[in-house]
Amino acid sequence: MYMYQNFMPWFFSMLVLVYTAFSMVQISYQAYAIDLADDVNQRTRITAYREGLGLLGVFIAAALPQILSDASDAKTGFAQYSFIFAPTLLLAVVVTVFASPPALHRAAQITHTTVSTWHSMWAPLQNKRFRKLLIIFIVNGIAASIPATLVLFFIDHVLRTPQHTAALLCAYFAAGAAGMPLWIALSKRYGKTRSWLLGMAVSIAAFVWAFMLGEGDVWGFAIICILSGLGLGADLAIPPALVADVIDDDIAKGYETEDGEMVILTDDDMAALPSTSSREIAVEKFVPRDQIDPLLLEKSYYLEPDKSATKPYALLRDALKAADRMAIVTVSLRARMTMAVLRVRDDVIVMQTMLWPDEVRSPDFARLDGETDAKPAELKMANLLVESLAGDYVPDDYVDDYQAAVEAVVKAKLDGGEVQEVPAAKETGGEVVDLLAALQRSVERAKAARGEAS
Repeated sequence: MYMYQNFMPWFFSMLVLVYTAFSMVQISYQAYAIDLADDVNQRTRITAYREGLGLLGVFIAAALPQILSDASDAKTGFAQYSFIFAPTLLLAVVVTVFASPPALHRAAQITHTTVSTWHSMWAPLQNKRFRKLLIIFIVNGIAASIPATLVLFFIDHVLRTPQHTAALLCAYFAAGAAGMPLWIALSKRYGKTRSWLLGMAVSIAAFVWAFMLGEGDVWGFAIICILSGLGLGADLAIPPALVADVIDDDIAKGYETEDGEMVILTDDDMAALPSTSSREIAVEKFVPRDQIDPLLLEKSYYLEPDKSATKPYALLRDALKAADRMAIVTVSLRARMTMAVLRVRDDVIVMQTMLWPDEVRSPDFARLDGETDAKPAELKMANLLVESLAGDYVPDDYVDDYQAAVEAVVKAKLDGGEVQEVPAAKETGGEVVDLLAALQRSVERAKAARGEAS
């Protein structure tokens, strides 16, 4: 007895250390789903597979000590288990640190002011949906912890079959892992909240009959373990994904300064920003074609004239072709003013949106600052390669394999009758833009800016 008392401080210290480390790891572990996907259904799949593999680890950890102890004795079995556990844990840490997938790039959720650790601990409670979810977590955690704590005593002192402990635990965890695909499908079809409630109901309906069991009722308790294990699958797969969805409410729009500080923009700030819904294309200047760097160009749009604007459309098209220039214009797209160019292609005016100059990254590659001159023999070989592959660009020579694969999948679904009707869009009359009037206003603004008389 005295020997055990000497070990009590060590046991207590190790218990505090292990549970503190476990809590720190668990915080990042549970929050990881939101950093891997924005799609709500994908989050459920990620957490389900993650927890399924976690159950596999629990399955092994629960069964292996019993297997090793049965092969020799309890003391030797747990000693062997320790020698297996330590290197396995180290390997798992290495794989986690170096092989985990990168998180999504998302706006930082901190302001430019320093936030204390104590304040940040209470910040999630400002989220109304999280507060409601937290109450459910607490109640569900208590409900799950009580049978989890008492199950070993129940097997030993009620069933009186301790030799079946490993088998019963394995059945419980195996059922939880096997039920993961079911809960993924139910969450996608009926929603996460309803599916989680169903999982709770399954666990309650299965475990409530345990009080009727007595000595030797192993098969009855095995059925309870399997059914409640199915409920465990919902309890592991769905709540982390729900938390990730709730955290989305706290994701803010931020602007990062050059020194790395983050300024958060509120909804009122965003509403005060200049926006426009004008459908007018304002011509700013006509410039030579070779002055527009293709790096600045983004999306392309064909411009079609309205019936009443066919003549001014053709006039602008022919003027651009004759001058061999492109028009620099500003246009409102998605409530934001955007730069674009107008050019002629196959007798149709094409509008190509442009990046703003500050959106183009300046190339700064230190590796190119050193000696990069090629030797004559190397340059000759490179020229031979260019000449061997020289030719004209023929668009039909290139095939979008991905698009072809998508079309094959769509065709297969059409052949199988997997078709849904799409409601017809309501026709709305488009606003007619007087192109000549728009050009005249652009010319007048340009003259006013230069101080010239009309």
